[in-house]
Amino acid sequence: MSAKKPPATLDSLRRQLAEAEATVGSIRAKLAKMEAAESGNPAPVCGLDMLWDAALPMSRQRSSKQLCRKAWAAIPAACRPTVITAVSALKLWNRCDQWHANDHIYAPGLHKYISARMWESLPEKSKSAPLHRNMSNPQPLPQRSQPGITDPEEIARLLGIQAKPKPLPKILSHMHGPEQIEAMLKLINAANSQAVPAP
Repeated sequence: MSAKKPPATLDSLRRQLAEAEATVGSIRAKLAKMEAAESGNPAPVCGLDMLWDAALPMSRQRSSKQLCRKAWAAIPAACRPTVITAVSALKLWNRCDQWHANDHIYAPGLHKYISARMWESLPEKSKSAPLHRNMSNPQPLPQRSQPGITDPEEIARLLGIQAKPKPLPKILSHMHGPEQIEAMLKLINAANSQAVPAP
């Protein structure tokens, strides 16, 4: 008599789904590249390609695109950053003291960078060491005689990321449900974007 399989847990189902999404993503990427080659168009570049190109050679050696896809798919869609945010943070990590030591020997595989969501906490110290060949040279920041920009929304706009929404007054959250609050915020944002400045 064969032993029964243990019941699937929530985590095991999430892992299975992440693996399936990674496999589908890999097939889609191959298909898109083959179709582009057949039609004579340049191969499309996806977000994973940009992240892969920005990674240190050591991080790529310790990883694979399939493992990266699996790690990315395992993160809930609402928690995933934009590709620009992930690449910018990776470039900072590439130059941090820990990763830079002994010719980047302590740099983790790119899939570990993704699964640990390392873009959420940036390194404290980064070397101004020469960048490896796949990384673009950063442009120097313009010198300002005025005080720096301190408005969080303006900083987020300049960095190409979304600013954290301001917390709602507690009275509002007690009177309305999350769906109603979200609908009201959409209306307010739509009205703000359509507002025409006075001449």
